[in-house]
Amino acid sequence: EEGFFFFTDKTGEALIARKKELFDSVVPSSNGLMAHNLYWLGLLLDWKEATLLSQQLLQQAKRLLIAEPHYLSYWASLYTYQLKPAVEICIVGENYQQLAKELSKNRYLPNQVILGTSTGSNLPLMQNRIAIDGKDTIYICQEKACQLPVHTVEDAWKQLLSISN
Repeated sequence: EEGFFFFTDKTGEALIARKKELFDSVVPSSNGLMAHNLYWLGLLLDWKEATLLSQQLLQQAKRLLIAEPHYLSYWASLYTYQLKPAVEICIVGENYQQLAKELSKNRYLPNQVILGTSTGSNLPLMQNRIAIDGKDTIYICQEKACQLPVHTVEDAWKQLLSISN
C-alpha cells in the first residue's frame, strides 16, 4: 500500500526512517530482486497476484528507470522480460534432464523457463502434459498456449525459433 518494500516491517521497532532500496549497486536492489522473484513465481505457479505485483513495482520504478537507467539495470532487465511473453518449455519423459541440458547447450534463449518431469507434476505449467506414446515429449508454450508436442531437441528448437521471431 505504501509502494515498494521496506527493509523492516511496519509493526517492528520504531526507527527514524524505514529504508526502501531501489537503486542497484554491485548487487541488485532488494526491491528489484523481489520484483524479479514475483515475476518468476507468478509464471511458474500461475500466481496472478505475484505477476500483478511485479508489474506494479516495475510501473512505480518506471520514472526513475527512465531518468537513471545506469542505477537501475536490474529493473531494466525485468522490463525486457515483461515486453514479450516468456517461453515455457515443458519436458515429460524418463530423459527429461538430458533433454533440458541439450536444449540449453550452445544456445541462449532469454526469458524462458524449462520444467521437466518423468511422469507428472502438480505445477500449473505442467498440467495435462504427458509423454506421448511413451516417448520423451517436449512442449513449447507461451502464455500456456502450446505448439504441437515434439520428441527431439531439433524439432523443439525449430518451434522456439519460429515463436521468437
